[in-house]
Amino acid sequence: LSPSGQQIPILGGVRLSGKIGNNNLGFLNIQTSRWDDIPGTNFTVLRLKRDIFQQSYFGMIFTQKTPATDSPINRVIGSDLTLSTSHFLGNQNVVFHTYYMKSLTGRHLPQNHSFRVFVDYPNDLFDNFFQYFEVGKNFNPEVGFVRRKDMRMFFGHIRFMPRPHLLNVRQLVFKIQGSYITDFNNILQSRFFEYRPLGFELHSGEEMEFNIQTDYERLDQPFNIFENISIPTGIYNMLRWEIQFSTNSSRPVSGELFWNWGEFYTGHSSELSLASQFRLNKYVSLSGDYRRTGANLAQGRFTTHEASARINVNFTTHLTTRLFVQWNNEDDEINFNFRLRWIPKLGSDVYLVYNTLQDTRLGRIRSKDHVLLLKFTYWMGM
Repeated sequence: LSPSGQQIPILGGVRLSGKIGNNNLGFLNIQTSRWDDIPGTNFTVLRLKRDIFQQSYFGMIFTQKTPATDSPINRVIGSDLTLSTSHFLGNQNVVFHTYYMKSLTGRHLPQNHSFRVFVDYPNDLFDNFFQYFEVGKNFNPEVGFVRRKDMRMFFGHIRFMPRPHLLNVRQLVFKIQGSYITDFNNILQSRFFEYRPLGFELHSGEEMEFNIQTDYERLDQPFNIFENISIPTGIYNMLRWEIQFSTNSSRPVSGELFWNWGEFYTGHSSELSLASQFRLNKYVSLSGDYRRTGANLAQGRFTTHEASARINVNFTTHLTTRLFVQWNNEDDEINFNFRLRWIPKLGSDVYLVYNTLQDTRLGRIRSKDHVLLLKFTYWMGM
């Protein structure tokens, strides 16, 4: 995609993936054509991974973006390690993971790295997770993206999930979760905590949870949240409440409810989300989602609506289709996506994808973009 979000034509590419013994290999190379003032560019990704022990691995990754002009080449190199076992303290699961990456674009710059380490303890009675994650202000992975730079984050959660053998309750869920984010000068940017005093799953498959959330946000720059409504700089402390409920998704008809409300920057907001799924038979399924957000701020009021629907038709296990439609009133656009997938043999795929974007502003529907894509994947055993 271009910086403005436009799709850039691809001249061609090649992808190779496979496994030999304990070694896994992935390779991707794509060449784009010139688009407006954006020169043709070559993208390369190389991924190596070696299985160690029974459930662990060590890996390396290399990416490169090579413009057709005299612009500097962007490279990223990194390594990662995962140590996992299901026999900790007898029969408990535990996972340790870490990675380190550095980027280089032209001359060397400090803080051009990303680092992450976590310990996960995902078990039936206790599910605990603790993580440290940092991204330097000059980390620049141009083959990919980074959501936030100049950041240090501590994150973790503790879940206690006893099975009370009471009435129709299969499992209770109590949780404490939090994140603490600073910049590299250790100035607090955001802090979020969520407490779950009540949550449960029934033997029938229904689930419910009630959460209390506290949120601290430091805004050094104002940002536009909807149309002409802007949130000013400052420090905001917000208290919010949340209820979630879902029915058994394996039933022919199932649904979900999400409701979150409370303080929101300079005022209050409420978010309501509804989702439903229908399995007409083993071949056809339908689903729909609707989300409404209403906010009353010192700078003004706004309401957003977002709706989507999916139709899945499985003619056979080797031939499937999917139609997805989405609309929201903020962009005033309808997105249609159709995908047909054919599996000629195990490991190989043929995709036919059609995507179109419709503008709904001014009370009428107007076509904006159309994309037709044909993709082949062929598996070769060695």
